Formats: sequence, C-alpha cells, structure tokens
Amino acid sequence: MNKKTLTALNGSIKHWRRMRDNKARSGEMPDSWNCPLCDLYLTNSRLCEGCPIQKHTGKQLCKGTPYKRAWSVWKDWGFGSWPFIQEAEDMINFLVALRPKKKKSSGTSRA
Repeated sequence: MNKKTLTALNGSIKHWRRMRDNKARSGEMPDSWNCPLCDLYLTNSRLCEGCPIQKHTGKQLCKGTPYKRAWSVWKDWGFGSWPFIQEAEDMINFLVALRPKKKKSSGTSRA
C-alpha cells in the first residue's frame, strides 16, 4: 500500500471514530462526501478502482462491508445511538484490518 493510500485509509478510520464517538465535524456524515478513501478513489463514473476496500471485497461502493448497515442505522437513529456506535465500530474494525501488516523482525542479530 502506498503512502497516499495509507494516509487516506487512516483518515477514513479517524472519520469513523469521530462519528462513533459522537464528535463528528459540522456536516460530517457516513457518506462518500466525507470519506478520505472516496476522495482519493471514487470517480465520476462511481467506480472505486484501486481503493483498498474494493481490492479486499472485489465490489464497488463499499458493498461487502459494514458500511450499508452503519449508514442505515445512522439514518434511523443518528450519532450517539447505541445501534450506530455498534455499526460504526464494525466499520472501524473492517478498515483497521486493511492496514498493512507490520513485518516482524527475525529476532536474530549478527555480531
């Protein structure tokens, strides 16, 4: 994953954490207008080519992720509601799992 994508992924995680914690910025909602990954990868033709979410699921527009449930619950219950907090947490966990795995050192040293 390149640095630009990792920065957007981390921004998307922060976005979902703010919403989960009921600290969304003015006008911030769980939609593509407020997602750093969408800012980077969502095209005018509504394609997400290159997005780590799309690469993972093989689907467009966050299908196959917790996004749709989170958005639906937000629409019905709003930020700060227990159902939204749970769904947002699922989305956060999904996004965190997309981060590159850190390489473990071999633990051996040469003198």
